[in-house]
Amino acid sequence: MLVDNTTEKVRVDKILSTKNPNVFTLELRQEIKKPETSGDLGFFMPGIVGSNLEKRVAYRNVDDTFIDMYKIHESEDDSICYFSDSISAVTGTTVDCKIVIEETHTQRTWDGGSQQPKINPKTMDVLSKNGKPIYRNTWVTFDMNEQDTYIAHDKAVVAQTAPAVTVTDDIPF
Repeated sequence: MLVDNTTEKVRVDKILSTKNPNVFTLELRQEIKKPETSGDLGFFMPGIVGSNLEKRVAYRNVDDTFIDMYKIHESEDDSICYFSDSISAVTGTTVDCKIVIEETHTQRTWDGGSQQPKINPKTMDVLSKNGKPIYRNTWVTFDMNEQDTYIAHDKAVVAQTAPAVTVTDDIPF
């Protein structure tokens, strides 16, 4: 297991089994340092806030031939499997990749489930824009010009209205 799991390059963190014994899901991770901006707590209080990293994760289905061909393995302290380096070693050409984020109002669904909206981890409130929940999608891309798409969520959380109390004479007590 990887103890210090901070890498700016996309790494293979886990190889997960699927129902098909020939297909696996790669859990890919990347940590990107957020730019320091004026008034940013990470800049002024790095000891409390931390290194101000954006942690990205994406999942990619691959078959066993892909894993064998590119010598894909789970990253460990003594051997980190950088996704692009594994591919470059076989192809003989430099390959770069990154994890892209796209936020949208469209919920993905599949057999047996549906995507959950983004939440504020401290309050567990669903993040939304103009009352519409925000959904976060990620994927690995080899197009280094592909840009992230974010939706700025509403700052105020709209509280649910309390149910109206009704007085009636037909309650028998």
